[in-house]
Amino acid sequence: MKVISLLHLLGAAQGLFLTLTMLFWQRGNRRANVVVAAIFFMMAVALWNSYLITSGLYTTLTFSIRWYDVMRLLTGPLVYLYVREMVAKPLVAKDILHCFPAFVYGIGLVPFFFGPIEEKIQFIEQTLAGASPEYMWFSAVRPVYNLAYLLLALRLLQDYSRRIREVFASLESVSLQWLWYIVLGTTLLIALTAFANIAALWGLIRPTQINLSLAVLAFLWVYGLTFFALRANLIHSDELRVLLADLSQVTVPSSASQRSAIERTLSNRYSSGHLIFLPFKQSEITLENNNEGAAFVSFSEQIPMQINGDQNNETNKSERSAPVNRKGIPMTEFHATEIRRCMEEQKPFLDNQLTVQKFAQISGISTHRVSEILNKELGINFFDFVNFYRVEEWKRRINDAPPSTTIQEIAYSVGFNSKSSFYTAFKKFTGQTPSEYRGQ
Repeated sequence: MKVISLLHLLGAAQGLFLTLTMLFWQRGNRRANVVVAAIFFMMAVALWNSYLITSGLYTTLTFSIRWYDVMRLLTGPLVYLYVREMVAKPLVAKDILHCFPAFVYGIGLVPFFFGPIEEKIQFIEQTLAGASPEYMWFSAVRPVYNLAYLLLALRLLQDYSRRIREVFASLESVSLQWLWYIVLGTTLLIALTAFANIAALWGLIRPTQINLSLAVLAFLWVYGLTFFALRANLIHSDELRVLLADLSQVTVPSSASQRSAIERTLSNRYSSGHLIFLPFKQSEITLENNNEGAAFVSFSEQIPMQINGDQNNETNKSERSAPVNRKGIPMTEFHATEIRRCMEEQKPFLDNQLTVQKFAQISGISTHRVSEILNKELGINFFDFVNFYRVEEWKRRINDAPPSTTIQEIAYSVGFNSKSSFYTAFKKFTGQTPSEYRGQ
């Protein structure tokens, strides 16, 4: 028990130290740092509370008993606000309202805080003995409130993961994987708290066991958050929001009939090898054969696209009434062709830091228009669009490369930033691993 008590005390001290560190940390996002400081302080109080119980000092140091009761209601809101600050929009003064339930609960506990010491000690002992069913019910229901906020945070992260694929061709520096770990770890901790309290109500475990096990998890969580929060200062969320702002309304078609051409056609295989369709409308694709008889893909430059059948009459009418350029070509199709031509001729995908903003400057088409054409007309996001060309360029270069050249060397030369991102993209677009392709 002394070892556990020491662990809790060290965790509380570490949490307090990190609270002060993040408050005075000058790097990164200051608003996010303040929220993280509040989270660290909350966990420091939680571990201090566990230290008092495991060491038996709750009978003498009674001033902080039930502080963490109030702060538990802040877990979900604070994590949600931190995620929102990092990936969605900056915090404003009215966001303090998310802490209002905890404030009201704290006001209700004022009589307890200023009550006699004997009453505080009796509360702790009854709770640990499982003799306070009303409080145990409250403890079992309270995590639901926090979990609702954590689910909102996960939804923000999902939306962010989609949006960065509209802007960046490489995600290593902006994926915020560590933020996923923070939210998922907190969700797991809160969910375990809920199950443990329900189990205590049924008499399956004792509240003392809950306190010990969850306190150890909280201790590990604090140190995990320390690592990730300090890394977070390398991410300037204000800059990310500027990059993502113009594309917030552009979405990939989700219906089955409008899915990406990649998803519709990657399952097609020929006995002579893999047939890979470029991520464009099939009516714009023609197949050719190289000297070795392997099928590959090229573009048809005939614009507007030839669409047959009565089913597409309405489409033809709408295209004829759409804006056209001087040659009478619908602007949507003209831009789609120019986007492809730019990628093939100028090869901007070789830039491992390529963004949709950079590509827009190179192609001469606005950022929003590029993203709109890719998503709504070609059925693909910017990330996959660029990485498809990188994979194709890798395939061309590997054929001429000497045997001593490694797979990774060529992958880095065509714009990939990591081995894992290259292997993932290659498998997605070819159905093979790079080693299997090279072996053929």
